[in-house]
Amino acid sequence: MSAIKLASILFSVLLFSSIYYPITANAQQMDCLSTLVTRIDADYNGPVFIDSYWTDSSASTEEVLNPIELEVGPGEGPSTLAVVLTNRSPLEAFAITGFMKLPDQGFMPGGISATPEAKALFQSFGGRGITNPAMATYHAKVDPGQTFTLHFDINILDEASVGTHSAQLIIDFSTPTHVRSCKSALLQVPFVLPGKVILDLESSTNYLTPKISNQVDITITNKGSSDATGVVATITNIGDSSSSGSRDSSQLTLSSAETDIVNLGANTFNIGKIPANDSITISTQLFPDDAAGATVQNMDIVIEYGNAYGYKKSALLTAGLVISPNPSESSLIVSHLPENSPPLITAGKVDVFDFQLTNNAHTPLTDIVLSLAPESETVKIVGKSKFTIQSLEPDETIRLSTEIFASTNLINSPTSFITTTDYIRDGEARADTTNLGAFVSGDIELVLYDIGINKIGNSLYVVGNVLNQGSTTGKFATIEITSLPELISQKSFNDEKTSSQDAAAQGQQRGQSNSQKALDPQYLGDLTEDSSIPFSIPLAIANLSPGQYPFSFKVTYADDLKNFHDVEFSRQINVDTIQELGQDRRQGGQSDDSSLFAIIGGIIAAAVIGGIIYKKKRSKKGLKRESKFTDDEDIEALLDESTKKS
Repeated sequence: MSAIKLASILFSVLLFSSIYYPITANAQQMDCLSTLVTRIDADYNGPVFIDSYWTDSSASTEEVLNPIELEVGPGEGPSTLAVVLTNRSPLEAFAITGFMKLPDQGFMPGGISATPEAKALFQSFGGRGITNPAMATYHAKVDPGQTFTLHFDINILDEASVGTHSAQLIIDFSTPTHVRSCKSALLQVPFVLPGKVILDLESSTNYLTPKISNQVDITITNKGSSDATGVVATITNIGDSSSSGSRDSSQLTLSSAETDIVNLGANTFNIGKIPANDSITISTQLFPDDAAGATVQNMDIVIEYGNAYGYKKSALLTAGLVISPNPSESSLIVSHLPENSPPLITAGKVDVFDFQLTNNAHTPLTDIVLSLAPESETVKIVGKSKFTIQSLEPDETIRLSTEIFASTNLINSPTSFITTTDYIRDGEARADTTNLGAFVSGDIELVLYDIGINKIGNSLYVVGNVLNQGSTTGKFATIEITSLPELISQKSFNDEKTSSQDAAAQGQQRGQSNSQKALDPQYLGDLTEDSSIPFSIPLAIANLSPGQYPFSFKVTYADDLKNFHDVEFSRQINVDTIQELGQDRRQGGQSDDSSLFAIIGGIIAAAVIGGIIYKKKRSKKGLKRESKFTDDEDIEALLDESTKKS
């Protein structure tokens, strides 16, 4: 088809260029090849301009009975400009050709006018003020007063601007009186680049939650180059492709075989104007049912608006909706208290067991009944095992407590409780079951007893015992004195023997240094249940006057989970007389030592004397035995004989 059009255009151009004699009409109508053209005045009787618009018809010589006016904007590319003219002459016109000089910026000839062959033939129009024109032809006869349309192929570039533009158009045509000649006219053709309205929409709400009312925000954007006017948006459908809806003036209810979504908000939105490259947001309330969970649905919206020409247009746009999976059936969360971490149960005694219940739903829960049952047979609930709560608001937490007894066989092992909750949510009865874990630990109860002060050598020691009355072992235990009496920290070593101030000062300094050493922890080891460990902590002072002395102790140990604990003790130590270990043996016990040595010496002397006598008697007996045996008897027989006699 393009080759036929090109041949037609070339034929027309060659026909006009073959005319060699001048036109003999009035002075305003000149030869087609003349450098002058007819300018419109009151006496002009040729084609005149009526209208122009952009259309989707390609360049054609046929009249379009029902023209379509299109919106075009900057960067549109290949487009068709229709120029409508009428024949004002009393004579019919035929072989009509138009050459259009486009604006200098934003527009270029397109279609056949842009081919190299056409450009070469158009060079002859350079003298007529048109270079590289867009050309269109009309080959049918045009009766007097009849309108006709020339279609120009034009490329709209990015730099073109929206608004009114003007182009020069040379019309060459023939009449019956000028068959082998032509008339020409120079016309001014105004045309409008209207721009385009391009509407789009999207949902800014990512996910909808079933069984609650969700606010859904829909953003309508005009991505075009022209304003959309009189915009009215209407929600017409929500759901899948098989959805059907029934709408009244207040709400839209849509349902299908798979979904049930109710629009609780508005359905129609009178928006007005949406400027080019601008957007506006509308909102409604959607309530998805359980059946819509974990699906992707559509929201159909019909948008009515005025386009760039002011004509009413309608567009059906669709926004996607993602419905979240149905919320977990467990709307109640049973958990330990935050401060009870890790959750521990002390074996061998009735222990308090605290936990909490939280409403994890978005709606209130009512008529809640919670039952607690131990999973192990060696754990018994001795307190309440069933709790009743009238209602819980969303995110509300209530604290619950009971008493539990765990056997010592479970020490250092985990256990769990089965919780069953019955409640009403959104008018529906529901039941949840979950496990609540805990760790069974032993009981460690420490006691200090037999606390006193003994003297060993030239130093005093705080002595005593640490008893674990619990049911499990306290590991890595240490003991330290955390507070010493002020008198002890100032006591000197030789306060009874030295009276000089220098010696007293020196003794006080040494006493303070040694008392500081007493504060260092002393390692005890493991505190086995129902057993005690003695301790002896040096004070490093020589003497202490009688009286009451306050001491503070701290015992540190680790439980079965390697968690360390500190136990503080305060004791008043009564110092009456200080027992000096080993004193009797070193002072008043010399006679006892001498007697001991005398006894040991006597035993040794008796043993020596007895050995000598025994040896002499054996020698005599040996001589007698020698006379009884011959030389042939060996020593073994002698020994056997001796054994028998003995």
